[in-house]
Amino acid sequence: MAFFEDLTPYTYFHPEDDPLGTVNVGWLARSHPFPTGETSGEFRDKLARLCQRRFKQTRGVHGCEFCTGRDRPKSSSEMRVSGGGRVYAAPSLIYHSVVAHDYWPPDEFVAAVLAWAPESE
Repeated sequence: MAFFEDLTPYTYFHPEDDPLGTVNVGWLARSHPFPTGETSGEFRDKLARLCQRRFKQTRGVHGCEFCTGRDRPKSSSEMRVSGGGRVYAAPSLIYHSVVAHDYWPPDEFVAAVLAWAPESE
């Protein structure tokens, strides 16, 4: 999977299809340290639901760079959430990164996920 620093402009897969100002979150790589911490159950539950709503399905499959073995988690899609006037673009593996590797996304992304109301979409 490609690495992009959190909150940088989204440029990965057909960025022209996204609203102007869409930013990256959770594009992690083994060679780049990332913030860690335990997130709330509410955040993890909502993030899991958002990641099930696949966006920008790709042909290739990307595995978690931090796990080993044939059974390591894989994904071939992205997710989106809006909040605070921005759209956040993340690989669907972000949920795994949060739960299994204690990745702590930017606070504004956490706030957008917590504010997400599935019944409104």
